[in-house]
Amino acid sequence: MKAAPAEPERSIYQHSVEVTLQGSYSDLHEYLVHLERSPLRMFWGQLNLDSVQHPRLKVTLTVHTLSLSKAWLVV
Repeated sequence: MKAAPAEPERSIYQHSVEVTLQGSYSDLHEYLVHLERSPLRMFWGQLNLDSVQHPRLKVTLTVHTLSLSKAWLVV
């Protein structure tokens, strides 16, 4: 009797991109809320806030997605 073929192993890949934005506190907060509510299912990780040019703020954040495809971005 032959053994049933093994099912292929599935892997989940995390794809990340670093984004830098500038604006007021309310503009940047609105962007993050929009990102979290996006139907594209993105989420953000590390966030760095630079307030040297207050009231204009600079935010650098890492945005992530999850995928079953290894080749999400080809540059």
